[in-house]
Amino acid sequence: MYISKRNDILQHKDAYFAMCEAVLKKWKINGPRPLNATAVDNRSGLWLFTDRTWPNQFFPPNFLPPYDTEEKRQIILSYLTEEWDEKTLSWKKAVYPEKKGDSSIGFMEWCGNPIEALLGGRGAAAKPVETTKTT
Repeated sequence: MYISKRNDILQHKDAYFAMCEAVLKKWKINGPRPLNATAVDNRSGLWLFTDRTWPNQFFPPNFLPPYDTEEKRQIILSYLTEEWDEKTLSWKKAVYPEKKGDSSIGFMEWCGNPIEALLGGRGAAAKPVETTKTT
């Protein structure tokens, strides 16, 4: 009985992941799509409120996806290399945690930090990117 139940579980698991794979293939074929049907429906951006319930002013987004061009990657990386230090009230170089080398780490830790890979961190395939930030 235990083996039969295990086989049922494995069959359902295989069917679920096959369905997920089909959906992902369909998404890849269709390519990037906006989340909203029209630009009017797009409510992302920055809203300023006069109080907690009444929006006063709206600033539409000006940095839209896809983020696959070299120029957009450079802009993103220029902001990921620095972080705000509350104590000194100034910008400082961002520090990302080191990867652990033991076999007892979980799956997400094993995958690594994608930001670290973009910045050329330890074990990353990407080269470090030099950026300059203008103020």
